[in-house]
Amino acid sequence: MFAWSPSDMPGIDPNIICHRLHINPTCKPVAQKKRNFAPQRVAIIEAEIDKLLAASFIEEVSYSEWLANVVLVAKQEKGKWRVCVDYTDLNKACPKDSFPLPRIDQLVDFTSGNQLLSFLDPYSDYNRILMHEDDKVKTSFIIERGTYCYKVMPFGLKNAGATYQRLVNKIFKEHIGKTMEVYVDDMLVKAPKRADHIGNLAEAFSRLCQYRIKLNPIPGEDLFVYLTMSNSVVNSALIREELEAQHPVSYTSKALLDAETGYPKLENLILALAVSARKLRPYYQAHRVIVMTDFPLRSILHSPDASQRLMKWAIELSQSDLLYRPKTVIKAQVLADFVAEFTPSAEKEKLVNQKKESSKADGTSAEPSQPRDMWQLRGDGALNQKGAGAESSSPPHMEPYWSKLLRLASKPRTTRQNTRHCSPAYAWQMSSQSNS
Repeated sequence: MFAWSPSDMPGIDPNIICHRLHINPTCKPVAQKKRNFAPQRVAIIEAEIDKLLAASFIEEVSYSEWLANVVLVAKQEKGKWRVCVDYTDLNKACPKDSFPLPRIDQLVDFTSGNQLLSFLDPYSDYNRILMHEDDKVKTSFIIERGTYCYKVMPFGLKNAGATYQRLVNKIFKEHIGKTMEVYVDDMLVKAPKRADHIGNLAEAFSRLCQYRIKLNPIPGEDLFVYLTMSNSVVNSALIREELEAQHPVSYTSKALLDAETGYPKLENLILALAVSARKLRPYYQAHRVIVMTDFPLRSILHSPDASQRLMKWAIELSQSDLLYRPKTVIKAQVLADFVAEFTPSAEKEKLVNQKKESSKADGTSAEPSQPRDMWQLRGDGALNQKGAGAESSSPPHMEPYWSKLLRLASKPRTTRQNTRHCSPAYAWQMSSQSNS
């Protein structure tokens, strides 16, 4: 069921799925000029190549028209490096695969209300899918000691995520939306009732074994949460990191109630964290979440003098594996600040709703008042090849009262212009008739 090394992973039958590049035939092959590295980094690259050869992920190749360089990307662990291939030129020649990926916010909603959730982490996910035989040589890359190509689908290729999503959709077709949710290589088994969970897991494991998919015994990746607040709103942005790049997972936003606006600023930041943990519970249960903040939130939560409200939040957050770390980058914080800026406060929403209710009660409109002699032109919202529709009406006090339906036939690119220019002329004509 688990894979402890690449040799434990047989891979997916190519008759089920394999990755194709579909290179645009009008694009000329690009052979990148070999980059030179310092001797220490050459040793790191060659050690990684030896691992890939031992796992049968790559093979030597000759006379390849497409040729890419390797790049070294620093890992979070000091002194650790990740060896990647620069497929920029190859990706430009490949069309985009429009296969749809699930929406993260919908997946979060679909998991709410379940009594038990289990997260499954496949081992070396992308490398289980083989490259199509005709496309292997096009993934070639060059290092000091030779040229190699991938036999399996590598990271960094365009449309790799779509290919993997197509695979898991095929495997779990009967389970997605019922007992499972799957987003690329993140798999979740759910059960509305506790008693059904073992059976749901057994079905998922059976499908995994049938398609020779192994699971990773090592816990999943860390996620990062950034918090922000204003006088009326608290927000959070949940982020994952891949190849030193930050990718948003989801975000939360809460308009503060009147009582909450009086909380101390640091308590409102803790409230933002508590709201994030509630709304994104599946992520907080499956991953260690690193709270990126420069404020002593952990000390405040665990202070012996903490208020009853803080104690409640501390107990709630203790169910998650949280680590507090000072902010070192601001990309994700900008996202959280942006959400805060454009989230209306509870007070503003309340005023808008009150205005609408009062307008309904006295029969007036909540919109700004218009001049008494102004004719009105209302579009019906339709616009197609045949034209557009609209209604022209005279002011309510005018006698006789005029109301006329208009059908404006025109080419699609000029229909909007005709609606704007012809209809006022028609209203003027109606006004002249009514005064005669």
